[in-house]
Amino acid sequence: MLHNDYVDAYIQRYKNGELVLNEKRKQLIEWLEKEILPQTDSYFFDNDMIDKYIKFSEKFYFELDEWEKFIAPFVFLFEKERRRPVFRTFILVMARGAGKNGFISTLAHFFISSFHGIDEYDVSIVANSEEQAQTSFNEVFNEIIANNM
Repeated sequence: MLHNDYVDAYIQRYKNGELVLNEKRKQLIEWLEKEILPQTDSYFFDNDMIDKYIKFSEKFYFELDEWEKFIAPFVFLFEKERRRPVFRTFILVMARGAGKNGFISTLAHFFISSFHGIDEYDVSIVANSEEQAQTSFNEVFNEIIANNM
């Protein structure tokens, strides 16, 4: 079974009855435990990169919520053979104000930072409106300026 401290803690809190999840989140955990996490020969979590991302986000932005720390490791889940991401698309369906833009801002900024380790990494932000797309762009831009990055 693949392990990551944040993923393991989130799933354990759910199983202990400490987290109330909707049916889709429950189905996600069931699917992950059946189809993804047993794939130790095929996949690996880049735990070093996950830790760098979380430290980066919490230093320059805000403390990540549990759900963000649960989802983030899957951004850094790779195929062992080709070191390609297992998941190339993430869809976050949540209510307004739940933190989707903030999460996207921290990920986008991390990917273009030297902490990620890939020069000139290309990031695109897609949203329902130009104003919404500009929210994350402006957050990252302002953070770069404020910290002379």
